[in-house]
Amino acid sequence: MGPRTLGWEVLCHSQMIFTLNIYYISRNARDKITYNDAANEGFKTRGMVFTRPSSVAYPTVWHRFTVRRQGTTASLRVQDLTEDKQEEALALLSKHFTRDEPPCKYIGINKYPTAVAELEGLWRKTVADRLSLVCVEDKDDGTSSLVGVNVLTVACKDDKEEPFKTEDRIWAKLFGAVDLVARSVDLFQKYGVDKYLTAYGLVVAPEWRGCNIGKEILKAR
Repeated sequence: MGPRTLGWEVLCHSQMIFTLNIYYISRNARDKITYNDAANEGFKTRGMVFTRPSSVAYPTVWHRFTVRRQGTTASLRVQDLTEDKQEEALALLSKHFTRDEPPCKYIGINKYPTAVAELEGLWRKTVADRLSLVCVEDKDDGTSSLVGVNVLTVACKDDKEEPFKTEDRIWAKLFGAVDLVARSVDLFQKYGVDKYLTAYGLVVAPEWRGCNIGKEILKAR
């Protein structure tokens, strides 16, 4: 359990519900989640009220670890996403998350630039809260390279719900699927909490996959 965790069981449970329900949606309801549904069903976004406590140093390195890769040992760290790495992190998400993440892949969102731009806008707004994480490799020459990204936010019971608005049909379809899953269980009530850590995307660079990088990022959460 990492030092940032607000409720590991909550996080694991919500990820399991997300995976199972997205599979169901992908198999049975993909074509039923349309732009008009987003308008007619009253989908909502959350106006987040949580801010990073001033007592928590920024940036912080939360976790260090090593992995064996291509016959050598690589040293990595998980830390807060800082401004100097923001554009590189967003580029990694835009290129690989939209292509490989199951709901995005099934809908084919990476084929629609305007939908990707909407998702990028969500990520950009979220990482400004200084809660998101990156994993970087520390190289022997003193440089570092980006390995993975996890866009994080804190959902609070007192968050204000705002109407979901978009002119993009593909983005509305993806958001509708996520909204349906999110409303399948009330985590605040189920676990008796008033806030919990949640995510808008986790991606690992393809050349680093198979090294348990995603698991190490989750440990830091």
